Amino acid sequence: MSDLNKLYFDVSNEQIDSAIVKNSSAEDFYEIQQKQQEEKHQQELEKLKQEVKRMEENTYERKSLSYWVRCVIPSWLSFTAISFILNGFNIIKISESVMITLLGTTTANVLGLGYILLKGLFPDEKQKNNN
Repeated sequence: MSDLNKLYFDVSNEQIDSAIVKNSSAEDFYEIQQKQQEEKHQQELEKLKQEVKRMEENTYERKSLSYWVRCVIPSWLSFTAISFILNGFNIIKISESVMITLLGTTTANVLGLGYILLKGLFPDEKQKNNN
């Protein structure tokens, strides 16, 4: 297949017609093809820049979430432990159902937030490939 035939498939019909009308040579076709490739590379570069920006924002959000979880879990555990201790010494009176609820929510929070944090920081291979 000649060079002109190869270029024909990459260059639009309008560009080919205008080049033929101008009695263009194969060099003109190469110029058109190079411009198209340059535009394509510019578009790819823009996509990559957007991807990097998204990753930077994602990393910032993960750090913020990590910090929040590292503050909330110990605070909640401390509150629960103090509540149990104060109830044990009869300084405050908390009913049994409230204590069970408090213990259940504490366990769910610690396990749930820890799981969410770890899944966000260390995604599975499937999740990495999908993103």
